[in-house]
Amino acid sequence: MGVTTLYGYAMDRAPTISYLQAAEEHVASGKQDIADQHDLISTLERTGHAPTSAIARLREMERVQARHIVDRDRLRAELEVLDAVEGAKGDIALVPGNRNLRYGPKRRIRRMPYGRR
Repeated sequence: MGVTTLYGYAMDRAPTISYLQAAEEHVASGKQDIADQHDLISTLERTGHAPTSAIARLREMERVQARHIVDRDRLRAELEVLDAVEGAKGDIALVPGNRNLRYGPKRRIRRMPYGRR
């Protein structure tokens, strides 16, 4: 299993999968925490208490949740890139006789002292 680079950063499947699982857990727990905070705010309003600090806390929780979602989506995209790279490596290995598919088959160019002829 090799290391792939994206934008100059080394990427490996195992850590990416681990980080993605953690990000998924953060998103799930954040969703539940936000729902609980909404319940707290409605309880405070129903009992006649000022929910000002609870609302401020809810807004902060929503900002953190948005960052967790962005991280999760980035990790999903990285994993898709890794999957595509691994799939492409397998495809290249199946094509016999091609040295470099990016530039096509290698051509022999005869060089003369004053350029190509």
